[in-house]
Amino acid sequence: MALLFLAFNPLVVYWFSIVIKNTSSAALFLLFLIMYLECILHITNKKPLLKILLLTTLVGVLAAFFRHDFIYVVSISLVLLVLIKQPAKKRIVFAASGIVCFLVITIISSLFNAYFDIDSKRISSEALSIPLQQTARFVYEHGDEVKPWERDAINAILDYEALPKVYTPGISDPVKGLVTIDNNDDFNAYIKAWFSMLQRRPITYIEATLSNSYAYFTPFSRSSVRPVIYNDHDVSNKNRENYDISFLFFTQSTRHQLYLATIGIPQNLPGINIFYYLGNYTWFLLLLMLGLFINKKYTYLLGFAPALLVILTCIASPVNGYFRYYIPVMMVVPILLAWAIYGLRSYSFSTGSDDPCKDQDTGYYGNKYPEQ
Repeated sequence: MALLFLAFNPLVVYWFSIVIKNTSSAALFLLFLIMYLECILHITNKKPLLKILLLTTLVGVLAAFFRHDFIYVVSISLVLLVLIKQPAKKRIVFAASGIVCFLVITIISSLFNAYFDIDSKRISSEALSIPLQQTARFVYEHGDEVKPWERDAINAILDYEALPKVYTPGISDPVKGLVTIDNNDDFNAYIKAWFSMLQRRPITYIEATLSNSYAYFTPFSRSSVRPVIYNDHDVSNKNRENYDISFLFFTQSTRHQLYLATIGIPQNLPGINIFYYLGNYTWFLLLLMLGLFINKKYTYLLGFAPALLVILTCIASPVNGYFRYYIPVMMVVPILLAWAIYGLRSYSFSTGSDDPCKDQDTGYYGNKYPEQ
């Protein structure tokens, strides 16, 4: 099933014909998810899990080195395994594994950035897409309501006058390009101003976030910020920075003409074009989770945690509907479909209960479990 999905999905063919950090991290994330699901099965079947846990953590760390926001995906996913009913000592192991994973990635990344003199200010602004877009939209729509002290606080880390000129609803890069955080005091003052403006115009803040993320969770909706595939009509390649991926032909050959004539066809074919809408994948996963929830298969819901965390990082990302960020989710959809089917068909793992997370004596999700 997974092979058929990947074979007939046009986006896999386009994207995995090149080797970049996103395709490499997606492959590692796919392996991490499979091993993560194996961890759940080992816990609920009371099998030895030290080896599989170590391998899962290692793969998660490698994935985070290719894509830095995976540090949160991997660490939080591992910590969430404590929700499964098991001895308290094992809960501590999973909590510790998530924390250790986070610390290892953070320390190594810091050393790497320091050694290669990578701009830490630029890195810090990467995590501020949501508040920066909210501030820019407030200034763009309600600039006359900004108080003098708020303006000064914003201007300390941003070019206030330029904000309404560069604000683009579907991408935060123009606003992030104005960021200069010189000290913590300036940043704290900005956060205070941001919160003050939030209290007056919460709808504006919500609109700013939705405008920068709707394509990740809206069915049959595609962002216009960047096309999925770059058709190289222009040999001079003037607009290459506006696209996800490019296939370049420097001569007007028959091969070039054939490529240009066929590359856009799948995006408009009924049935095939559903693969091009990121929100469709998100809702498909949510429907699978709803089926598990209705049937009280709560343990199996944990298997969806890594994919959901990736979707959340996409929502907090700089670009709306950017397929390059969403590739890991698409890759694991067939695996999670099989996981959900397995969960719906299974009465229990080994305890004879519908939900291994739930204590059958007390009916609660607690720590009551015989120590082993």
